[in-house]
Amino acid sequence: MNANMLLVLVALAVGAFALGADSFIMIGMLSDIAADLGVSQSVAGQLVTVFSLCYALFAPLGATVSARLGGRRTLLAAMAIFTFGNVLCAVADTYATMLAGRMIAAFGAGAFLPVATATASALVGPQRRGVALSVIFGGMTIATAFGAPLGTWSGQMFGWRFAFMAIVAVGLLTMATLFLLVPKGEAASVASLKERLSAARNPRVLATLSVTFLVVMSEYVVFAYLSVVLGGSGAGILPLSMLIFGFGAILGNVITGFATDRFGPARVLLTAIAAQAACIATVVIFRQAPLVVLPVAFVWGVFSYMYLVPIQHRLLTLASEAGAFTVSLNSSVIYLAIAAGGAVGGLILAYASLSVLLVFSLCAGAAGFAVALAVFPARRPRGADRPLTPA
Repeated sequence: MNANMLLVLVALAVGAFALGADSFIMIGMLSDIAADLGVSQSVAGQLVTVFSLCYALFAPLGATVSARLGGRRTLLAAMAIFTFGNVLCAVADTYATMLAGRMIAAFGAGAFLPVATATASALVGPQRRGVALSVIFGGMTIATAFGAPLGTWSGQMFGWRFAFMAIVAVGLLTMATLFLLVPKGEAASVASLKERLSAARNPRVLATLSVTFLVVMSEYVVFAYLSVVLGGSGAGILPLSMLIFGFGAILGNVITGFATDRFGPARVLLTAIAAQAACIATVVIFRQAPLVVLPVAFVWGVFSYMYLVPIQHRLLTLASEAGAFTVSLNSSVIYLAIAAGGAVGGLILAYASLSVLLVFSLCAGAAGFAVALAVFPARRPRGADRPLTPA
């Protein structure tokens, strides 16, 4: 991997960090935003929901609309749209303007990340695909782990508008780097409509996407309500657990790329699903024992995002030219699963108990494990993972 290629991967990772930070940074600034815009905190909170749902909608749509642009121009256009959306957020003086900014930013984010992952894969080739994907997801992982704390800190120190302008600056830096370093024709090619339709209806792709949905939902049905789970563990245990979880997630992201290339997507994925389920069960069962919760939170973080790289690896292998499109579908499924986990978790806590919440999580994880076991070959028989061809 030459220096120019590494810089491109880093630029894509920085762009991914900006997208991830934009998704989570508002969580730490909702009170200030609500006060400045003259709305309640619950109404301000819908800005987070709108971004997630619009991302889920726009990810495949963005990949489809970009079919005539090519990978390089799609990356630049998507980051420009994302950056403009955040400019609107930074200068918004009404809730409507802020809402429009969130929707525009979500469109850019949804179009950027799938093409970024496909581009990274195309740059390094199949032998180092896992490492390249882990670099991209490293940006998302860091943003996910520290987005909310950064939002809280920057909001307290400089005001919430500063946080959005910082994201704008990162977006501009990413655009400049990609413009200078990604040669024309080097970014991932974009599939034809026929190839995209073939990928979307292929049973192997659909089964892989179902693994994403089940595993992400199994995690977020508990993770979204971690404050409730750890509510009786004493003040300070939740933020400390989240911080430790974040450090674990960063380590897991570093490991997963090399592990995927070394041991194959199937082994890494199955190990991650099983380990995550064990961690979730341990945290819920021993929730009032901080000496148990804190180290397990770190291990949970390690395995929390370890399943994403093998799944993306599998989709890129299966879909070939339609890789960016199938990855965009996977991005949509992730956000839909997060929303589903939050909704189901809320219903369970309203009408049942934490024990039922844990049982649901473990059942969803077991279903994801079973599907992964069926569709991810432990070994690579010749032609088993050959790219899809249009029907």
